[in-house]
Amino acid sequence: MSIISDRCIKRGIRLGDPSYKHHEHKHLYKSKVHRKSAIQVYHGEGYIPHILYVIRKFSPEMIVELGTSEGGMTLIFHEEFRNIPIHTFDVKEILPSTLALFDRKLVHFHRESLYPRESSVLIDLLSINKDIKKFMYSDVGTAKIEGFRYVKYLSSGDLFGTHDWIFQVDPDEAEKYLGDFVPFERELMRKEWLWTRFWKKK
Repeated sequence: MSIISDRCIKRGIRLGDPSYKHHEHKHLYKSKVHRKSAIQVYHGEGYIPHILYVIRKFSPEMIVELGTSEGGMTLIFHEEFRNIPIHTFDVKEILPSTLALFDRKLVHFHRESLYPRESSVLIDLLSINKDIKKFMYSDVGTAKIEGFRYVKYLSSGDLFGTHDWIFQVDPDEAEKYLGDFVPFERELMRKEWLWTRFWKKK
């Protein structure tokens, strides 16, 4: 399949394989439920292996998640990267039964609003750990672009990712924040028709 242009998708113009039909890729979008805990993940089943592949390739020393929701993606990160500290942010309170699934010495839940005001807790976390190789992942509900406001606090060599690219994150708006970043594994995501994108800070 040919690689599609992000801007053409945004404008409703499909390029590439003329036989492409959205229903042919429906397995990518079926919402995943964590197999052991039954926690909703809010990512399509087809996304998870590719997201984890990209993170493994980057090999972070810390993961920062913007948008905990019910903790499903947090749990996947924790299971895959057992010895890496994870800091996850959301205004929602996490159920005690969910918290019990995590090693609380490594996984830290911050009940914190990220917008409209910037979170001083998140800014301090990124600043204090400026010498640590970080991956920051944004999936903050319908306010997707808000996660981009914090990329300026990442250090050179850090990785940033966002979910729902194009559908809820406007590429033109996002690019205003990404002047110091270069795409990371973008062609893989396009080829697989996945709406998750990654950038590495120069």
